[in-house]
Amino acid sequence: MPARYPLPLRDIAKCVSQQIASTPVKTRIDKESRLSRVAAMIENGNVHLPMDAHWIDDFLLEVLAFPHGKHDDQVDSMTQALIWMKDDKPTGRFYVGKF
Repeated sequence: MPARYPLPLRDIAKCVSQQIASTPVKTRIDKESRLSRVAAMIENGNVHLPMDAHWIDDFLLEVLAFPHGKHDDQVDSMTQALIWMKDDKPTGRFYVGKF
């Protein structure tokens, strides 16, 4: 993937080139309300992050600055994914990647 794209766009382009499907999500509530729906999952230690990921520092800074930070797209994506996992998966568990 050309280096001229920022990392998130390169990741998306890589998924598209590998024919990995994505689904647009229409939201009905604001970003802060979505976060409050999954706050207990996060506070109870049910959300695990890859601490050695190259993006973890930026991600954590964005989460900690929410809702007053300059950026909030990663927080919003996380909350939408957690809501989907919580509401649409009968087991309440979801796993991607390796530990």
